[in-house]
Formats: sequence, structure tokens, C-alpha cells
Amino acid sequence: MATSAVILQLNGKELTITHPDKLYWPDEGLTKIRMIEYYRDMAPIILPYLRDRPVTLRLFPRGINNVSFYRRDLPDNAPDWLRYCDYRLQRLRLHEQTRRWENGSRQRRSSRK
Repeated sequence: MATSAVILQLNGKELTITHPDKLYWPDEGLTKIRMIEYYRDMAPIILPYLRDRPVTLRLFPRGINNVSFYRRDLPDNAPDWLRYCDYRLQRLRLHEQTRRWENGSRQRRSSRK
């Protein structure tokens, strides 16, 4: 029987993992919960390299062998303690800076068309 959800306690935070038995890699028989356990086990090694870097998720809602999409926005159900920044704001600021250069004395041209 499939488990509908698992609650994990990590560093004082409670995480609800829905559909933990979902098969992510059918050929290898690896499930969602196994992937999360791997991330948990590797966190001490990986996290120092990810600190203060933006993360984009690639989602495969119907499995690894089907259509995927990238999630750059913070989902509405994200926990309050998750750090994030608005990447559109960062892009807008870069574009505004480029426009200021175009209108300024140095006449820097934007690579954007």
C-alpha cells in the first residue's frame, strides 16, 4: 500500500513529504523518499557549495521519462523559513543599469534587443 505522506524532522524543521513512494527513476527503482534521504545524507558535503547561490528546480511531474519544466519561482506552499530572492527584480535592476548606461555619457549599448 502506498504511503500518502511522511513527516521528517531536520534541524528543528518539520518537512512533509507527499507521495514518498513515487517512483522517480523507474529503471533503478529509486523513489522520491530515497532521493530525499540521499540529499539529507549528502547535505554536509554539498551545502557549503550551494550557500548563497540561487537554485532552480527541474520538475518531472509525470516521471523522469516524460515532459519536464523549470521552477524558478517560490511556490505558495514553501515554508516561511526558506530563504529566497526575487530573481525578476535582480534582472530588472541589471536591465535598468544597462539602460542608464545607454542614456549616459558613456553610451554603453545593451546586448538585449
